Amino acid sequence: MMKMRILLFMLLMPMFTQAQDEVGTDVIKWIANRKLNWNDFKGSVPAITSEAALSQCGFGYETNKVNRYEELIVTVSPIFYRQRSWAHPRKRSIRLLQHEQRHFDLCEVSARKLRKRLAKQSWTGADKHKVSDIYQGFSDELKQVQAKYDDETIHGLNTDKQHEWNEKIGKELDELSEFASK
Repeated sequence: MMKMRILLFMLLMPMFTQAQDEVGTDVIKWIANRKLNWNDFKGSVPAITSEAALSQCGFGYETNKVNRYEELIVTVSPIFYRQRSWAHPRKRSIRLLQHEQRHFDLCEVSARKLRKRLAKQSWTGADKHKVSDIYQGFSDELKQVQAKYDDETIHGLNTDKQHEWNEKIGKELDELSEFASK
């Protein structure tokens, strides 16, 4: 029996290592004291673009595997995709990086809003479709907010509007601190 467990572990170990490497190289989970840096932008700059950078980020969720009567546990994670995010090498600046960080921060705001909404009641396996619908609503809202953020700040070029958004995002993060990523 012990030999079987060791053999099974040895066979599965490459899968665990591969998954960990993929997460370690491509996806960054939002952490309050971990800010983006230009090394996080691994994607190729498109041949034709008017943008200086692009942060590909969002938030998703996972649930435990349960039957319809068991408690459903939902884990919400804001994520930044390094291989899909890019920055033009000659246009990189501290101000632009801070603008891109705020895109990622908006993902955390949405994740906190979803966590807050889900915390209002208990869920079972029978509620998976409801959780999916609620998530989709927050995901759609995030897409609209991200577009509005870029439009109003002119992708970070309007410093007054950028400052307003920085304040707004900071305030939302503070107000929702109880639901922060851990």
